[in-house]
Amino acid sequence: MRRSFPVLASAGVAAACAAAPSLASAAPHPHQNRGLTIHATPSHVIAGDPVLIYGHLRGPHNVDRRVTLYHRVSGAHAFTVVRSTRTNADGKYFFPHAQDIVMTNRSWFVRGPHHTHSMTVHERVAAEVTLSPSTTTGLTRHPIVFTGEVTPGHGGRVALQVQTAAGNTWRTVARGTVGRHGHFTIRHGWRVPGPRTVRAYFPGNRFNTAAASDQTAVVINQMQAPFFTIHSSDPVLADGQTATISGVLKKAHTSVGDAGVTIGLYGHVPQSDAPFALMQTTTTGAGGAYSFTVAGTTNELYQARVIGTPGRRSALIFQGVKDTVTLTPSATSSTVGGTVTFSGSVAPDNAGHAVMLEYRGRDGHWQVATTSTVLPNSTYSIPWTFGSAGTKRFRVHVAGGPQNVGGVSAPVTITVAQPTLGSLP
Repeated sequence: MRRSFPVLASAGVAAACAAAPSLASAAPHPHQNRGLTIHATPSHVIAGDPVLIYGHLRGPHNVDRRVTLYHRVSGAHAFTVVRSTRTNADGKYFFPHAQDIVMTNRSWFVRGPHHTHSMTVHERVAAEVTLSPSTTTGLTRHPIVFTGEVTPGHGGRVALQVQTAAGNTWRTVARGTVGRHGHFTIRHGWRVPGPRTVRAYFPGNRFNTAAASDQTAVVINQMQAPFFTIHSSDPVLADGQTATISGVLKKAHTSVGDAGVTIGLYGHVPQSDAPFALMQTTTTGAGGAYSFTVAGTTNELYQARVIGTPGRRSALIFQGVKDTVTLTPSATSSTVGGTVTFSGSVAPDNAGHAVMLEYRGRDGHWQVATTSTVLPNSTYSIPWTFGSAGTKRFRVHVAGGPQNVGGVSAPVTITVAQPTLGSLP
């Protein structure tokens, strides 16, 4: 997990700063190109990612000319020098790593010979947010402890949010304070059993834009009823698999199993208005044990009831079914500034649900790169432009809802090469 990062870390950058004048007392940053263009890709990154900056010096005598890059970090009053480079035979220049890492919002422009300069471009940098629950299976009225980190850690507030029944909107259920080094802790419990898809949301500040953590699912069950237990062999199934719902019925206020009793398994989809429906029946065996085999393509809340004896009911138990998500990239290799489209399908049908393209950061956590929507035919297509070279790991995460827990594709690897100066537009 990241801790702290220097903004200008290398000796080369320090030397560049010493070699060129500061803009602390210069005129306001330029709004138009004057003989010199600039491009920054991507224009919106997650904290800790590098950025490629390139452009073109126009006119004659544009070969082997010095170009100097300036930036102003969010919150600073003046632009300062980052580093310098020289144009090639076509008048092109680039800074493959304008900075090895970019942690906060900033603005860039370049200056060249004879008072040429580019316009100013703005880099938006989302905070990096992580979230970890103390458990993924809890009980009603028993708080779960959520911990996480916002990087960089400039303080502020963070919200614990729960996905709504609509699938694409979020509701804040608790808040926490981002403390020293960016850490936060939030405690929250639920009174109603069922699945919850949660995330941590940082609303942004002057240093970073808003960002959310990777989503995680927690399952909330009722506390067990006295003398009538119920359990699932696998609380969250893959689509098409089966689970065993089982428990033990005891004679009221005793430790003696109640054998030969007819038990009904009732169920309904969470957050639906439909009443519980009888789905299966069985008879308790020796010691009062019972079991049912269940399968399905949607989430269910189950309850065991004694047939013909009102009031003898087990707790409610949640049985989840994960979405199945496929992922195919349009290419497995690209270059900085190049684009790969990630496409696939979701089963069962999840048309209209949010779908997130995620990549594994340097600290090993999955970060949301961009968000799209599942199409009417339950497929998706998400383009992504690369801002740095190296081996990248991506996956697709489909948000859950009342019908399903949600699902994650198998990861894919994309090899991204550094472009040559001549290949840049």
